[in-house]
This record gives sequence, C-alpha cells and structure tokens, in this order.
Amino acid sequence: MNKISKETFENEINMCKKLAHENGNKCNWGECDKCGVIPLLHKLYKGKFLEEKEEIENAKNKIIKTFK
Repeated sequence: MNKISKETFENEINMCKKLAHENGNKCNWGECDKCGVIPLLHKLYKGKFLEEKEEIENAKNKIIKTFK
C-alpha cells in the first residue's frame, strides 16, 4: 500500500489544527467532532484505519483539541 510521507501528513494535520483554531473547531469541510479527515490521514500515513469510536476520539483529541 502506498502511504503518504511524514511531511505530507504533518502538513495536512497542521492545516487541520490551524483551521480548527481560527474557526472554532470547524473548517470548510465541517465540524471537527464530525470530521473524518483525521482517521483518513492516519490510514494514509500509518496504514491502519481507525475504526473504533474511542480510537478516533483519541486521535482527534491528540491532534486538534490539544492545539486550543
């Protein structure tokens, strides 16, 4: 499976963080709590799909909510 590079992953995550911070936990795609971008980026970068609600919430908390 082709994965995205660490640089691409970090750039995309940083864009999520920036937009979440500037727009009150939402971007042009929607609200962070309902967003599927973080799980998708995780799959593309690490090759593992986050399926369980707890896994997804932990990833979002780690990435977006710690930025506030």
